[in-house]
Amino acid sequence: MLLTLADVAQRLQITEKAVRRRLERGGFADLRVVRMGRTVRVASEDLDAWICRKGEIGGARERATVSMHISAPPYTHDRTRRHVSISLEHPRTHAPVRKRLVTPFACDEAGGLTWGRQQALDLIERLMLGESETPTEDKKPRAKPRDVMPAPTSPTLAEIWSLYHEERTRLRPGTRRVNEARWRARIAPLLSEIPVSQIGRLEILRVRSSLASNDPHFANQVLGLLRRILEFAAERGIITESPTIRAERRARKIAISIPDEADLDALLVAADRLTAAGRFEGTDLVLMLLLGLDGGLRPGEVAGLRWCDVDLAKKRIIVRNSRARCGNSDLPPKAGEAGAVYLTTRLLSRLASADRGDGRGYVCWRSCGRPLDTIAVSKRVAEIHKEAGLPIRRGHWLRHCAASRLIAAGESLAATSKHLRHSNLEVTQRYVHSVIGHDPGPAAANALDRRINAGGKTAANDGN
Repeated sequence: MLLTLADVAQRLQITEKAVRRRLERGGFADLRVVRMGRTVRVASEDLDAWICRKGEIGGARERATVSMHISAPPYTHDRTRRHVSISLEHPRTHAPVRKRLVTPFACDEAGGLTWGRQQALDLIERLMLGESETPTEDKKPRAKPRDVMPAPTSPTLAEIWSLYHEERTRLRPGTRRVNEARWRARIAPLLSEIPVSQIGRLEILRVRSSLASNDPHFANQVLGLLRRILEFAAERGIITESPTIRAERRARKIAISIPDEADLDALLVAADRLTAAGRFEGTDLVLMLLLGLDGGLRPGEVAGLRWCDVDLAKKRIIVRNSRARCGNSDLPPKAGEAGAVYLTTRLLSRLASADRGDGRGYVCWRSCGRPLDTIAVSKRVAEIHKEAGLPIRRGHWLRHCAASRLIAAGESLAATSKHLRHSNLEVTQRYVHSVIGHDPGPAAANALDRRINAGGKTAANDGN
């Protein structure tokens, strides 16, 4: 007797579409299908035999799973995957059967056990269908191949970070310390255990989402560190290409007006008052301010300046040292090379009247006799602002004052860049935004007029 697909669907209690799909995919094993034109028929006796066989397999599966045991420890050659061991009884002979598999994807122990249970059920069904699978005692032990190397695995991002951090020895101590903090607090909790070859758009999006509540400038610093680590892995050939990491868009900084000379004079008066009161014993606070306001020195360069680098005869100082942190030795300045800074009259006078000691010590000291550092100079500058009743600024603000005052006075970018010892003019260009209300006026037009007039006189003299 031949049955239609509707009859088969009714017998199996599924839809006709599901029956047709199983037939197309070969889901009905050993089931004869008769095609009559565009219709399909199935023999009734074949369908009954198939139903009985599936019921037998289902019962055997239930009996076999009672004594089944599955374990999923980490795989030796790839700790992110699982080594699944399956132990069960043969559904027909009741002989012990063991199977050892490795998960094809990274997962935890629960995921490995779930995957192993599905593999065990498929194994029981194959054994019931009579496929070749002999018990463990009939198998001969197979020697492990000793000359076959395990497949290479990608190192984790934490391992790449260790290599990156070790090789970046030329970074300044402050930069290394900040990079360590950003890695430890922002990147490591999310990506440290992930193989670097598996880091893509979704993993970068996780880091970006965790920085949504932070300032865009800070977010770009963290994303920039992640980008440099991945570029380091690409340079070493660990990954073929570093994924693209787009920077966060951020608003332009609000421009800071040109510092009022009256406010700067008030700062000097407050510094002189604190020095006379012995607020910071061992440090001439007026001299420290002038080194930043007139000399344009960074806070670390103020702390690292020695008397042997002060040349009063040539009215200049040589900036060759910087002190980033308390207890560290002197470091080269930020640009990497020593540079000369010529002195203003008041800075030269203050240096000439200061106590030079033996001429080999530091210009600015702590009360205990130890040299200053970047943080100590910034704290003293903030204390002076507080004493003067002005908005509190840090040490690097003095360098901004020197740049903006030069530009406001009409000095060229080249001269300003040379005085501040910048590596290129693009760095100096960043200070131009701080000058509000500075109008060059007709200077450019007047310069063109002078050139045009000079050219006209020359042409008239030539008789043309």
